[in-house]
Amino acid sequence: MRRCPAARLTALLLAGTVLVSSFPASATIIDDRYKPYRAVSDVTGDLRIEGSPALRKYVLLWSEALMATYKGVRAASRFDGDAPAAAALTDGDIDIAAMSREMNSAEEGRFRDAHGYAPTEVRVGVDVLTVFVNKDNPLDCLPMSKLRDAFSAPSVTWGDLGATGNWAAKPVLRLGYRPGSSEAGFFAAKVMDGQSFASDMKTFDKSSEVVDRIGKDEGAIGYAPVGYRTGREKSLRLSTDDGKCILANQMNAYRRDFPITRFLYMYVDKAPDTPLSPPVREFFTYAFSLDGQKDAALAGYYPLPYVYSGQEIERLGLKRLD
Repeated sequence: MRRCPAARLTALLLAGTVLVSSFPASATIIDDRYKPYRAVSDVTGDLRIEGSPALRKYVLLWSEALMATYKGVRAASRFDGDAPAAAALTDGDIDIAAMSREMNSAEEGRFRDAHGYAPTEVRVGVDVLTVFVNKDNPLDCLPMSKLRDAFSAPSVTWGDLGATGNWAAKPVLRLGYRPGSSEAGFFAAKVMDGQSFASDMKTFDKSSEVVDRIGKDEGAIGYAPVGYRTGREKSLRLSTDDGKCILANQMNAYRRDFPITRFLYMYVDKAPDTPLSPPVREFFTYAFSLDGQKDAALAGYYPLPYVYSGQEIERLGLKRLD
């Protein structure tokens, strides 16, 4: 994964004046070096996107903005998962594969065998899963090893996780997502170290349902995208091997300090020295505009750092808006 040293990224991120936008109940910062999108002429055609449910909001917001701007653009999308999207891009059935992970070597190899060149990878945003507990919970920080125990051990009390007094004997109510969901897979990859989720974990389809239940049950613990805070719960800081407690916030996500952080990706079939089709070109031009990054915040994710967006624009053969 391409990375920028933390100190340099911090300086680059804070180099310009920033614009404050809003998650459902928290604030995010959008670098105002991003410029508003400007419509161009003669953009028509179909735009076919398939991918992970994790990028559903991105895809819908950006494609709907494109269709509202260009009446001759028809966008269609489906969200059956990462692997089907990679296969569909290789087969030429779609224009964009929206993925919650990087293509693996087998997927990229099949694309190379079919086309003679690699798919073009584009980072479009930063996703963070926050560990939430009820606002009355006395814990503030949890080691990653205890977080794994909280979701895998057969029976866990809050005393096992470090709480004392009246909280020590309280059972832990584990909340998560249905098996096969993008959120469950992301959390398992970052936290579970190969262990299975406990059989008594209650699962939900929507992040709002997870967070709502945490706010109502003082013994609950769960995880959800950072944008779903409501004020009836609180985020736990997480500590890794060095013992430092890290809060889930925008800067820690950009530095990759918070352990449950990932980039979100889109892949396109771009032959060398061949321009993108007008609908695909304007989809990404909008995505890397101020308007597109506001949509990213509305979708519950952190915008892509401005310095990274320049790399993606160059990779796509596009020009930065001015």
